[in-house]
Amino acid sequence: MPIITVNTSDVGCTKPKCAHRLEVTHRHHRRQETLFINAYHLRGPKKTKDDKYWRLCNTYEEFRPEDTVIICPWHHCEIHLLYDQTIHDDQRMRCKRLRDYTWPQAYSLMNKLRQLCLDWETEPSPGVDPVECEPEKRFPQQQKKRGHSHH
Repeated sequence: MPIITVNTSDVGCTKPKCAHRLEVTHRHHRRQETLFINAYHLRGPKKTKDDKYWRLCNTYEEFRPEDTVIICPWHHCEIHLLYDQTIHDDQRMRCKRLRDYTWPQAYSLMNKLRQLCLDWETEPSPGVDPVECEPEKRFPQQQKKRGHSHH
């Protein structure tokens, strides 16, 4: 059997100075396309018949290197919490739910998230314990509406 040599600096989380670098990694989509894949799916055929919708689905499923970043669960949680704030601020500014965004508004937010991620990727940060990103912590109001609240 051949011996394979792997330089550990070539694998794992790509975030600078990551303390969890060799944990199992995730491929994070910089533009968070699933926001609008899911939101527009709720709108039904009006949005999902649109070619833009299917192009967005295909782009998401391709996992292209220029669209994704490889990060540990701690950094994956951290970037999602940053995204949550940006998404919330964008919705407040527009006074709209995601499913009511026009395509230009959707692309504007996705590009904002992509740039946030690209800027974030270059700076060392500690990450956040992945427990903080479990749905009941990130979306407590949604969990209550769905009847998943644990008291």
